[in-house]
Amino acid sequence: MKSLLVLIPLILAGCSSSQQPVEYTQSPGACNEKLSQSQGMKLSMAQQAFSKQQYYSTLAMLKKMETTSVSQSALQAKALLKTSQWDEASKVYDRLLDTCLKGEAAHGLGLISAYRQNYQQAGKWLRLAVDVEPDNSAIRNDYGFFLLLNDDTDAAKREFLTALELNPNNHRSAKNLWLALSRDNDRKGAQSLIKRYGWGYKENRELVTALRSFNPLSREETEQ
Repeated sequence: MKSLLVLIPLILAGCSSSQQPVEYTQSPGACNEKLSQSQGMKLSMAQQAFSKQQYYSTLAMLKKMETTSVSQSALQAKALLKTSQWDEASKVYDRLLDTCLKGEAAHGLGLISAYRQNYQQAGKWLRLAVDVEPDNSAIRNDYGFFLLLNDDTDAAKREFLTALELNPNNHRSAKNLWLALSRDNDRKGAQSLIKRYGWGYKENRELVTALRSFNPLSREETEQ
């Protein structure tokens, strides 16, 4: 069984100079933590590397930070997840469960569980992530896809629609909604999405291929 989110390919700058210690206040850290100027600059560089999909460079840059912060741990966990270092990523996400980033941590643990094909655990983590961060479009999308894999099409559509209302530019949710509508034989709704987002021939082919290869999870897989 293909793991979660595989069928449709899919988640701080500034400095000042002074002889005295300066708080990095232009971009405060997560959970209202205050970063020094040095920490802020290093974190900024690591975030820029992450945005360029340079995940190994991101991890290397984070190691240069003198102290561990919530902001650093959150970025580290995402980079570890992107490089399939699931054991290490899980450890960091576990620590983040006790911070203001509980929703993000639960989301990450849900994805890791899905990649490991532990679908029952994935569902629990993703549901928790939605409960903690109900207005997070990316989390809504991933939970919706999990529901779609479990053949709960109506619930999945509600999650995708919510994700799109929260972020109309979330093309992943739009494509997943198209998949849900097509599985429900709602051709009119599916076609309206194609027009709304202006998907071309290549994207349409990818969608059709995903629809044909889509295979919901069996009860045994979700209860393992």
